[in-house]
Amino acid sequence: MERKAWAKSATAKCQQAVFMCLAHDLMLLLERRIAVGEGVTDPKILTRRKARITENVKKAEAAGRPINSKPRDSFFFIN
Repeated sequence: MERKAWAKSATAKCQQAVFMCLAHDLMLLLERRIAVGEGVTDPKILTRRKARITENVKKAEAAGRPINSKPRDSFFFIN
């Protein structure tokens, strides 16, 4: 990924940041569309996400904070 600024002006740097965000969002949309439409997912990502969520739940319970029992995106959870 291009990290070097395209130009020196603040406007150009801002535009580059917007384009990078747009490209990232488009990649996420494509990934979701492929996963839902074709059933193709990356098991490594799903495994890491499940481990991270499990760890966050443990931390929240240890701190006495409530957890959201309804997942935001059930698509990303492994049953």
